[in-house]
Amino acid sequence: MLIAGLHARMAVLRAVENGFALARSARNGLLTLSDNRGRILAEAATVPGRFVSITGKVNVTPAATFYTRTGDWFAWLCVAMFLVLLASRFFQSQNLSQLRMLSAILVIGADGSRANNTTPFSFKLLDLFIFFRSRIVASQRSRRASLL
Repeated sequence: MLIAGLHARMAVLRAVENGFALARSARNGLLTLSDNRGRILAEAATVPGRFVSITGKVNVTPAATFYTRTGDWFAWLCVAMFLVLLASRFFQSQNLSQLRMLSAILVIGADGSRANNTTPFSFKLLDLFIFFRSRIVASQRSRRASLL
């Protein structure tokens, strides 16, 4: 009966998502009658060999919902963010070594002398970021090595 209830609730969720009322019949499960907001108006479990019916009044006018107005933009945004994170993970090792080189040039200086206290704040932040990022990468590598 758990699966039958799950199927009935999933159908109600889809109806609410699209702003429709639902009259659901099931051979072996729950007969369900719900409005466009997901409120269950009537429900009965089917029993093999016995006739079961439900009655109720439902407004069949569809309501505009956020999902029907906007569509799947959130899902596509999640896919795009996943691809960006995947690409950043793929290029992570190359970028980290390039950032270290850039930091060495900016903070230490092209002539090899250590910059004095007048080094711009952004360069110091970049150096700090690279330091902590290298520690995180080293920690992740040691964790992976310990799992193997």
